[in-house]
Amino acid sequence: MISETGVRGRAVLATVFAAILFTMAAVAEAQDAAEPAPVVAKTRIYFAGALFSARETYFNVVMAEKIEKAGYSVILPQRDGFQFLRLMLALDKRLPAEDVLPAVQDVIYYLDMGHFIPSCDVVLANLDEPVDEGVVVEISYAKLMGKIVIGIRTDIRSPYGESKSPYGGMHFFPAYQCDKVLSFFFAGKSAEQENLQLDNMVKSVDGAVVSLLERRNGAPTPALPEHIVRIQDGARLLFEGVGDINGEGLDVVARRYMEHKDKLRIKPETR
Repeated sequence: MISETGVRGRAVLATVFAAILFTMAAVAEAQDAAEPAPVVAKTRIYFAGALFSARETYFNVVMAEKIEKAGYSVILPQRDGFQFLRLMLALDKRLPAEDVLPAVQDVIYYLDMGHFIPSCDVVLANLDEPVDEGVVVEISYAKLMGKIVIGIRTDIRSPYGESKSPYGGMHFFPAYQCDKVLSFFFAGKSAEQENLQLDNMVKSVDGAVVSLLERRNGAPTPALPEHIVRIQDGARLLFEGVGDINGEGLDVVARRYMEHKDKLRIKPETR
């Protein structure tokens, strides 16, 4: 028969043991957060998504920050690319009014397609409805460059099939550009619940990235089509050695565009 003192002693030991386990778990979690796995720490992700509404831009920023918190380096065009108006004003000083918008479009195209995507390891694309045309082009080019492409979908609308289909009702053409498509259903009734669901999404993305990188390890880099090589060459003309593209570097980019305008113009024939 165990005495009252013995019972108390065991209770104290159990409490101490539980506290030790809790502390060990907390330390391990903190180490995981502070020291990402090597494959994660050196991996750069280009986040492709529509950026034309508060709903889209807010989601993009929150996701990018959560992915960075998981240890990745993230390129987010709306944050890391040009400030549209400042670029427009810089080119407006040098070009006739009718040539300014086409020039802005050229420079942004070279930045995203010729600089950002080639410098990344993975393209993570938001493929919610309506699937953004620019995103479709970006993931198609990334595929040709041999990048890993992961599509994410949170949209229950299914214009091209059932939402329970492998691509979540999305058109199969953009799905075919992806190495993996991840579908998520959000039904949070509070900001806290939605935030937890976003955290779970990031964990799924992290698992997919690590798995696909391990599978791709050692695979040869594909030969690039000539038109992609031209875009990357144009991007080097514009951005090589430029630091802050929205600061002092903005005038450098605008000047370089003027110097190489005939070579850099992308505008297709319309007649």
